[in-house]
Amino acid sequence: MENNYKKIVKEILGEDSKKHGFSMTFPKKLVSTRPIVYLNRAVDGVYQEFDVTENLITGKIGLNRIPGIKFEASYSNEDSFVEILTEIANLLNEKGYEILDMEMKKPHLHLEDYEVFIETYIGLANDFCLAHNLSIESVGEKDLQTVADEIAAIKKLSNEEVIPEIIRVSSFFAKLILNKIGTAVCIDENEKTLSIKDERGMCVDPLYSIFAAYTLDEQFILPNIQAVYESIG
Repeated sequence: MENNYKKIVKEILGEDSKKHGFSMTFPKKLVSTRPIVYLNRAVDGVYQEFDVTENLITGKIGLNRIPGIKFEASYSNEDSFVEILTEIANLLNEKGYEILDMEMKKPHLHLEDYEVFIETYIGLANDFCLAHNLSIESVGEKDLQTVADEIAAIKKLSNEEVIPEIIRVSSFFAKLILNKIGTAVCIDENEKTLSIKDERGMCVDPLYSIFAAYTLDEQFILPNIQAVYESIG
């Protein structure tokens, strides 16, 4: 039965997903879910994945991890399974793949962005403080609102302008955390990442933290970076 369902998935979703650059994997059943299929692709260093999964508690099959799409349906036999997969295929062709393509065009962090951040964060933090008339050695929690305001402003920029600004604000955010806990940065030469670790071993990746805040709705930006700031030290 399991192999037959895999065959159905490949027949219904395989050709169209392949046209859009997706590969299929069939993970093992988990405690409360049974992955029907995971579909993933990588374009210019950006990884993307969505899945069709059965919830073993509710008995429903869902199409997951595509922004703006929510689909769930129950099946009872092979025929109804085929009907659900066909609905999912139609939904993907109508708007799912288009949404995924648009998501890929949004700004993303790449390895070279981390390399630039590592090389320039000290100078950029100084420049940020000069531009905002701040003393670099006394910046701290009181300046998180400035960080939030800067992130909100980035959301209004073109895609090409986003990452350089994320790096600039991340540099200042790194200095806020360093002033708080008085430690040194940790640079992973293999992964090319920079993080800040406190005595308990808690880590913050300033660049990723600011980028993650940028992806949120504006009202959630300040609470998010406050939570990151408070999580360390």
